[in-house]
Amino acid sequence: MKIPALAWRSLICRRRQYLPLFLVCAVCTGFSFFVFFLSSGMSEAFRDKARIYYGGDLQFIGGRGELEFSEVDATVEILKNVFPSETVITSRVDLDVRSFSLYYEGTEVVLRVIKGVDFNAEKSLFDSFTFVPPVGKEDASPPFIPDFKGTNSILLSNQIAGRLGVRQGDTVTFFCRTAQGYFNTVDFRVGGIFLDSSILGLYTAYCDIDFLRTAFGFPDDYANRISFIFQEPLADKELKNYQLKLSDYFTMYPLVTDKQVFYHDLMEAHIFGNEPAYALISLEAHQEDVLELTSAMDILFGFIVVMLSLIIIAGMGSTYRVIILKRVNEIGIYMSIGMRNGKISSIFFLEAMFLLFSGCICGLALSGILCMISRMFDFSGIPGADVFLQQGYLSPLPAFDYVAVFSLLIFVTTGLFVLFTIKKAMTISPVEAIRVTE
Repeated sequence: MKIPALAWRSLICRRRQYLPLFLVCAVCTGFSFFVFFLSSGMSEAFRDKARIYYGGDLQFIGGRGELEFSEVDATVEILKNVFPSETVITSRVDLDVRSFSLYYEGTEVVLRVIKGVDFNAEKSLFDSFTFVPPVGKEDASPPFIPDFKGTNSILLSNQIAGRLGVRQGDTVTFFCRTAQGYFNTVDFRVGGIFLDSSILGLYTAYCDIDFLRTAFGFPDDYANRISFIFQEPLADKELKNYQLKLSDYFTMYPLVTDKQVFYHDLMEAHIFGNEPAYALISLEAHQEDVLELTSAMDILFGFIVVMLSLIIIAGMGSTYRVIILKRVNEIGIYMSIGMRNGKISSIFFLEAMFLLFSGCICGLALSGILCMISRMFDFSGIPGADVFLQQGYLSPLPAFDYVAVFSLLIFVTTGLFVLFTIKKAMTISPVEAIRVTE
C-alpha cells in the first residue's frame, strides 16, 4: 500500500482520536477566514464612502495661492489627453459653509461642507448610496433621482434631516454670502436623505454644481476640484506615471501622503508666489487622519487572527505529540518489518497534513456560513457604523489571497512542529518500541 493511502486509512481508523484536533482546526480557520473577509468588506465599504465624499479615486487640485480653476473646462480638456478615455473626469465645487445656515420652519442647522457635483457624471458613485425611502414607499428601491442635474435638489444626511425635521420632497432655505459679498437666500428641494454619513459626510450636503455656482455667484466654468473615476483601483506605479505626464502641462507638486502638506505650501507658505501649482491627491492622501481608525481596526482583527493561529499551531503540535508517543508500538512494528524511518515519518506527517487540509476546507465553508449570517442583520442604527456598511449591512468580501497566505502559514508552522515530534519519536529502537503498550 502506498504511503499516502496508508496515512489516509490510518487517519480514518483513528477518526475519534483526531476529531478534537479537526474541530479546533476547522473552527479556528473558519473564524480566521471570516475575520479576513469581514475586514476586506469593511475596508471596501469605507473606500466606497470615501470615493463619494471626495469624488472618485483621484483629485486634481491647485491654483494661485488657493484652490480654484477659473477655466475648468479648458483644464479638463488637457487632462483628457493624459488619462485613458474610459476615465470619468468631472468638476466639483467644495465650499466651506460653516458660516452659513440651513433653515426649515424656524429650525436652523449649520452645515460643514456643501459639494456641487455633476450627478450625471458621478451617477456610478451616488447609486451606491443608502437612501432613506420616502414615507409610504419603504419597500421601494433607493430614491435616487437620476435627473438631478440642473435642478435645485439637495442630498442631506439622515442626521441633518432629522434635526431639521424634513422629509424627501420638502423645501429648505439656505442662507449664504455670494463671492461678490452679497447675502443670498436659496431654496433647495430635499431630493434624497442618505444614511451613509458618519465620519464622511455627517454635516455634508450635495447639490447640482451649476445651481451652486449660480447661488454663490461663481462663473459658469468655475471649480475648485477635478475628480477622476477609474474602472479599476489605481496602482502606485500608474499614479507616478500620470504625475510625470501632467508635469508637461502644469507645475506639479510632488506626490504626497497627506494633502495638508500641499495646502500649507500653496495657501500659507506661498512658496509658488503668483505661479499656479497643482497636485494629484489620492484617496489615501485625503484620509491621513481617518486612516488611523482603519489601522486600529486592522490591528484588532490582526490580533484576533494571530490568537486563532496560535490556538491551531499549539493545539495541533501538543496534541499530536501525545498521539505520536501513544503510537510508539506502531512505530516499532513498522521498523520491524523493514520500513525506513523516512517512510514512517511520511505516514505521520501526511496524517497531520490531511487533517489540516480537511480542517481548512471545512473552515472555509464555516466562514461562508458566518458571512451569510452577518449579512442578515441591519447595523445602520449603530452610531458611526454606517461608514463600514453597504446598504446598512455588513458585506464581507472574499479575499482568497489572504486565505492562501494564512493556510500556507499554518501548514508550514504546524508541519515543522509535527516533524520535530516525529523525528524525536524515531530515535527509539525497534525492540523498545514494540515493547511499549499503546
